[in-house]
Amino acid sequence: MELDKAGNPKGAKWDADRKLYFTTAPRGDYTDESIMMLRKVGRVYDSETGKIYIKYFLRKGEDGLWYKDQPVDTLWDDWDVRPLRHCSKDELGIGYATQKPEGLLGRVVSWAAPPGGLVADFFCGSGTTGAVAEKLGRRWIVADLGRFAIHTTRKRLIEVQRSLSAEGKPYRAFDVYNLGRYERQWWQQEALKSL
Repeated sequence: MELDKAGNPKGAKWDADRKLYFTTAPRGDYTDESIMMLRKVGRVYDSETGKIYIKYFLRKGEDGLWYKDQPVDTLWDDWDVRPLRHCSKDELGIGYATQKPEGLLGRVVSWAAPPGGLVADFFCGSGTTGAVAEKLGRRWIVADLGRFAIHTTRKRLIEVQRSLSAEGKPYRAFDVYNLGRYERQWWQQEALKSL
């Protein structure tokens, strides 16, 4: 943070109990119960006007400057997930304009599914979700209506399994089911026979 002439962080307040500077943010949509919990750990600042603010403590760095540590929440802009909207040219440019970076999907899959958990992507495109799930040891189901997407995903997953095998890591065999126009007609005929 920018320092004032005395070397203190500009706009920050001092917490005598913790002996740390802090900045504040409005209460926002915190419930009364959440405010009580934050108050117990010294994270609530009551202004002179009676408004409630949330304290964010600053950390003094090795360089003597004060820093505001902020946990990653809905804004992911670190290098593991950049660029957020599409895959970088050096990361397996398969040719899908909407292909997502593996770092981004790796974070989502890691948070959303425990090891051995099931991940599903029904518009798999180039297969990034399946590839990441396989690398992270999650089970997966991927689907797409496009033949090119199915072929691309199948090829990509085979490559992932080869690389895992070369590293001595386990992987699971998988099946490809294709319900193209001709398969769909056969499937519908068989379904009608069973009725």
